[in-house]
Amino acid sequence: MNPFDHLTKERLKAEQELQELISSVNAEALLSSMIAQLIFVPTGSSFGDKYGNHPAMLETLAVNCIPRFGDNNDTRLPAPITQHCYHLLEKIFHGKMFEGFGDPEKEKAKTPLALQMKIHSQVVRGSAFPEQTAHKIQVIQGNFDKWFEKNLGLSPKRAVDIVYALVSKTESLATEHTPPSRKEAEACKKLYNELRAKKGRTEKEQEFIDYLSHEGENGAFIFGYVTYQNEVMPNVLPLDLSAIDIEPVVTDVEAKAFKGLFCVNRQNIDDVEHIQRKPFYELPSGKVLFSEISNSFDVIWDTYEKAARTESKFYDSRYQKKKAKWLEQRAYEHLCKFFPKDSVYQSLTYPDPTKESGTTELDLAVKWGPFLIVMEAKAKQFRFESVTGHASKLRTDIKKNVEDAYQQALRAIQYINENDTCAFIEAEGGRKLTFDSASVHKIFPISLSFHHLAGIATQLDELENMGLFTSNKYPFSICESDLELLAKIEVTPDELLHYVSKRIGILNDDKGWQGDELDLFGAYLDSRLLLPNIADESQEIPNYLSFVGYSGQFDQLMSYERGEYPDKPDISFKLPEGVDEIFHQLKQWDDDGARWISFALLELDDSVLYSVAQAVNELKHITLTHDGFRRMSFHQGDTSISVVGSSVATFEELKENMHKRGLVEKYRRKTQKSIVFGVLCNGNDKVFESADYMEFDWQPDKNMEALVQSEPACVPSITPKRNDPCFCGSGKKYKKCHKNIVEENKRKYTNLA
Repeated sequence: MNPFDHLTKERLKAEQELQELISSVNAEALLSSMIAQLIFVPTGSSFGDKYGNHPAMLETLAVNCIPRFGDNNDTRLPAPITQHCYHLLEKIFHGKMFEGFGDPEKEKAKTPLALQMKIHSQVVRGSAFPEQTAHKIQVIQGNFDKWFEKNLGLSPKRAVDIVYALVSKTESLATEHTPPSRKEAEACKKLYNELRAKKGRTEKEQEFIDYLSHEGENGAFIFGYVTYQNEVMPNVLPLDLSAIDIEPVVTDVEAKAFKGLFCVNRQNIDDVEHIQRKPFYELPSGKVLFSEISNSFDVIWDTYEKAARTESKFYDSRYQKKKAKWLEQRAYEHLCKFFPKDSVYQSLTYPDPTKESGTTELDLAVKWGPFLIVMEAKAKQFRFESVTGHASKLRTDIKKNVEDAYQQALRAIQYINENDTCAFIEAEGGRKLTFDSASVHKIFPISLSFHHLAGIATQLDELENMGLFTSNKYPFSICESDLELLAKIEVTPDELLHYVSKRIGILNDDKGWQGDELDLFGAYLDSRLLLPNIADESQEIPNYLSFVGYSGQFDQLMSYERGEYPDKPDISFKLPEGVDEIFHQLKQWDDDGARWISFALLELDDSVLYSVAQAVNELKHITLTHDGFRRMSFHQGDTSISVVGSSVATFEELKENMHKRGLVEKYRRKTQKSIVFGVLCNGNDKVFESADYMEFDWQPDKNMEALVQSEPACVPSITPKRNDPCFCGSGKKYKKCHKNIVEENKRKYTNLA
């Protein structure tokens, strides 16, 4: 039995009930009132769109209401009618969410990712924040206003202005009617409480109490709010385009063009395949309703882009070039917010390694210390059919937006790998990026897309069964709108690069990682996407990790920037107490070694970083009574970390001991990397005097074996308690690790400090 059958049955039943309900009321009034109730939420209320379902629910209602426009002139809408309508829309929504699931015949025809896209398209409206998409329309398509006005009767900039004017008018209506709505809601709540206390109720009063018996006074508040909305909104919410506050006023020609391009009405509803593609609803009076601004701008963009494609010469020679150049410039501007401007390059040429002679191009590059970003920006389309799970079109669009860009980035990496000295030259101005390939320790390929790819960018590993990324190697893929949002957060270059590294790495992880870009980035700021930081020792690490909710702080940030939210949310990179001082000093040194150490430290979980910071701080504030060195060592995974301190050593002696310590701990623990901090006890104001880093493959060595054997006995500065983590950083309890060794050494060497 299909486990989703019951949802299908409930959906079909709810659809039938919805049709019956709509036929009994004024469809225009019902749609107007439901838009008001689902979009306008009174401050402090406990109801609203918690899961992003309302736009899709309203589209379902619109599809059913629009064919009934004008059939019933009775505008009365009792609150129970619209409340029942809401519950029916919920059932229909949930049924559609899982339509086709559990049906082998339907599922085998689609990839799992395409099914996921189908769910995504049922919920998500808007590929970016509305002001981001509106800005693209204005600066790219608006550059060709005259061409579009000539061909469509309405320019892109004018379309955006009309939408903003509609939004402004709708918001003013919400502001105007919120106080009386709340007054009616509070009065209803008061009446409910009075009637509950009343012993002898009339039949009508008892019906009122019975109706609200499960919801209580909160339900009474909502009942009063809905009652007011049902009485007022059908009259005020539909808007006349010629009467909205915009200069110059909307002409009849513009109004006709706007409705023809973006509105659905009773006459053309049968021709509309996806109601999501017609975000404005035209009533028989000519007035207009709308409910979702982000999707409205997406539709406007797509409509003008489709029109541009009808004239290939215009599209190829002017329109697409403008879009591609804009994307590249925006990428440059965003990268300059993360990195020093002189380390960011754009529109580069370099020798083509795939040909015997000639040059090729790279869109952008960033050379920051031992790190190199090679970025390709693709301004290709991402079709609505791909968003809704059309597998073949999804494959084509991902290939053009991501994989093709990745292949071009790999060509630049091939050139670097095949040459000792590399030279890239900016096309404009001739500025050169030259470096020895040996100086680059890590290269990050990045594919930047013009469009948001509906969550695909973070799940490129799911595309192998579509014939994409079959080598199981991936770029960091991100859209321009998300990169813009990341650039609003104060993260340092090493932190951004580490995030990019983690995002690429989890695509090859055995565990499943799921989350949109902003969710994953928000989770990174909290945990650096390190499993020990996500789950404590008492929790079993799951095989599948899903990150949701982190993007909400970006919603708050954008609301704050619009002036809608009173406080700017604290979206910042988080480190354990005291650890930031280590990173701050490394950043002050600003050399390749310090940058590489910072990057390596970010891979250590919070508990290890905290222990290292504590060790550095402890050595900094003590005085050793002998002329030797005190050492503390930790390790995690393929990295060993040592802290070496002395009260009397010279800087050269400290450096020499640090190098020896790094080699010994690396060999002893058989790690790939070794980090060492050198501290002059009770010295200057520096957190540490020096830092060293080494990385190479471990292999047996007789000289190192002898050096390890000659090491002084192991005694910690502070002896842990039996059940505390061992000071060595093994992760084991002290009693099961170094306890016996330390106690034996204390007996043998009573003079050890």
